[in-house]
Amino acid sequence: MPVDPHKITREGVSELRQAVETFIDRRIKTPADFNYLADAIREHSRLSLSATTLKRTWGYIRDTGKEYLPGRYTLCVLARFIGYRDYEDFLDRATHFQSATYIGQTLDCASLDSGAEVMVRWEPGRLCRLRHIEGTAFEVIESVKGKLQSGDRVECGSMTQNAPLYFSRVNRSGEEMMTYVAGTRSGIRFELL
Repeated sequence: MPVDPHKITREGVSELRQAVETFIDRRIKTPADFNYLADAIREHSRLSLSATTLKRTWGYIRDTGKEYLPGRYTLCVLARFIGYRDYEDFLDRATHFQSATYIGQTLDCASLDSGAEVMVRWEPGRLCRLRHIEGTAFEVIESVKGKLQSGDRVECGSMTQNAPLYFSRVNRSGEEMMTYVAGTRSGIRFELL
């Protein structure tokens, strides 16, 4: 018997939770966060999930046991909130990295002053410190646990909090190496230094 690709799994629920947090540009960890999310869902989608249901979905409370998986209705409301038709649509499109909307601060890289530095972090434990050269060009000053190396020259038009970061060109020692995407699953966090 074939496996149903739309079956509710821990991995699918985890991916949806992460997509919701990326969409609202906020980690969901405290009672106030769950209240905020319940209100945002109600305002944005005209659907309703209680803060208690959201706490169970995020594993904040475990009054139904460790093996709890939310029901399809809960998952469909969350998927609709972030722009999908339903949970199955989210699974189908998220698997293929289709377009998405991100609610988060965006930095236009060309607007930076020459010499400005930006620290970029993403999971698991990666970071990259960049120095702006001009336009969309940067030099990598420091790289931890990533494929970029100090001295690499990269091109990047913009950075958005909690979204993947695309370096359209990576030049190492005068040689075009590759394009590079940082934070494909979790998105990146950046800060101007």
